Amino acid sequence: MDCMLTFHNNGDHLIAIVSGVVNSFEDLSAMAHGVVEMTSEHWSKKALVDFRTVSMNIDFLSAQTLANDLEDEGVQLFGIRLACLYTHENIDIYRVFETAHQNRSLNFKIFEHEDEAVDWLMS
Repeated sequence: MDCMLTFHNNGDHLIAIVSGVVNSFEDLSAMAHGVVEMTSEHWSKKALVDFRTVSMNIDFLSAQTLANDLEDEGVQLFGIRLACLYTHENIDIYRVFETAHQNRSLNFKIFEHEDEAVDWLMS
């Protein structure tokens, strides 16, 4: 995996920072499952995932497939709320992520600004 995932517990929510390069569906899946596992380990239902320092080299099908896999695993039943920070470099892929996840009852929303993301997480 060419990307790295680091975590910080902010008390009321978990912060996950993704850096490096996501080159494959396997990288994407490992990253997503890492976030889900950490929310469970920290007994947190809210996570801010920061994608601003990662380069996403994946296609739209990978975004759809990840949402399908997470739904098949029942992740939507965990009640996790994910606010994701993005850059405009890959805005189209993040929009597909958001739509695919929301269509599967996964609480996933993208934000350009951290304060808006935290406000949504806490609402």
